[in-house]
Amino acid sequence: MSSVRLDASRAGFGGIHGGHLAAVALGAMASLIGGDRPPRSLTLALLSPIAGGELGVLPKIEHAGRTLTAATVRLRQNGTTAATGMAIFGAARPGPARVDRSMPDVPPPEECQPLAAKPVPGSDGLGIEHRPAAAPLPLSGSNLARILVWMRLSGDRPIDAASALVLADGAVPALYGCLDAFVPIPTIELGAQFADIGAATRSPWVLGVFDHLRAADGYSVEDAELWTPDGRLVLSGRQLRRVLSRR
Repeated sequence: MSSVRLDASRAGFGGIHGGHLAAVALGAMASLIGGDRPPRSLTLALLSPIAGGELGVLPKIEHAGRTLTAATVRLRQNGTTAATGMAIFGAARPGPARVDRSMPDVPPPEECQPLAAKPVPGSDGLGIEHRPAAAPLPLSGSNLARILVWMRLSGDRPIDAASALVLADGAVPALYGCLDAFVPIPTIELGAQFADIGAATRSPWVLGVFDHLRAADGYSVEDAELWTPDGRLVLSGRQLRRVLSRR
């Protein structure tokens, strides 16, 4: 088991940001596999909040076929397993190429203003710039539970699979579109399927499209898409969240 040191400033809702943990998990599994099989999907279950400091990382190859490899990882802190993950890595194969989604029609990032204030307390250290691309704004009390936001990493860091995971969890919950007051809604499961990661290297910006699907029994489910400015899908995903409120 290896270890990494987590920056305590990369936090949200009381623990280290889920997208950052997903990137750590993916990197650990990818280090066992090599670069000839890019990641195709990742699922990370966050079993308990993870604090800044030392984190044990235990990756394992579960299956290695001719073109497909499956790997798992455990993230351990304070003697317990705090998260488990699984990723699929696969070499390119012949097959159809089509995308049955389209990017929403929004102004480009250069025409959008940065978000004036972070709606999640303590999330200033994530190193992500947010520029809302369309209504509703977070916590505006709209009847639409959706967030459309341009995002880029500080320093115009290029986007690869790991940084795409950070951005896939880089916006407020989609439910914030219809709420009018802060409610902690932390991620407990993050799933992502990688699409055209290579297209994202052309610009530091991605459009995050976050759509709420369902909330009940103190949980919510939302879908996510990341798009390049020229309309290429980078990643799609789904999150299960806890809603820490009786509202």
